[in-house]
Amino acid sequence: MSKILIVEDNELIRSSIIKIIREIDDSIEIISTEYSSKALDISIRSNIDIFILDIGLKDYSGIKLGQELRKLNKYIITPIIFITSMINEELEAFREIHSYAFITKPFKKEKVKNIFAPIIQSFTENHQENNLTINQKEETYIIPMNEIIYIESQLKRIYIHTLNDEYEIKTYTLNKLIEILNDDFIRVHRSYIINKKYITKIDRTKWVLHFKNIAKYMPVSRKYKNQVMELLQ
Repeated sequence: MSKILIVEDNELIRSSIIKIIREIDDSIEIISTEYSSKALDISIRSNIDIFILDIGLKDYSGIKLGQELRKLNKYIITPIIFITSMINEELEAFREIHSYAFITKPFKKEKVKNIFAPIIQSFTENHQENNLTINQKEETYIIPMNEIIYIESQLKRIYIHTLNDEYEIKTYTLNKLIEILNDDFIRVHRSYIINKKYITKIDRTKWVLHFKNIAKYMPVSRKYKNQVMELLQ
């Protein structure tokens, strides 16, 4: 089940947002709090799919909370929507945190609904299909594709490297995996599949790829250079 965390200290606004989300999708689990510190604790213990953060909170700002969330590997690309009455002053912070959207107070229901709906619907419609299900002899792994950074093949074993874990599997090949992964993934080498969303730099002199949060460089073989070049277009 999808989870949305609302961090808003105004009870009326918080209730209005909850009502709007319920109208969009009443199957979503909604968690709410008035405090940034509590929100951070919830986020560490749970897996939140979308954040809705007010800027002015009781203990410390939603901007600071957003920055702390982005430091957690599992929330590097999780949607964050800000609620603010000081849009001009906060624009730079929104860019730095890669906010998906912002809502200005006071707001109208229909405007907020139009902002929320595409983000919520996009996530919930693709939630199941965006998991990679790996069946092994005695266990099954269900891995969110948006957490996979790269997949490598070594000595007849496959290693799936995610933001927080590494999975070793024996019954799959890279050829089989590339067929079931979504369009965020491309083959760049006979030994590697990578998630395009984590690329930070394409070095066309050495033909290696750099990624968020890992020091390892990924080689691009001659066979797959054209696919990588398409990313620059």
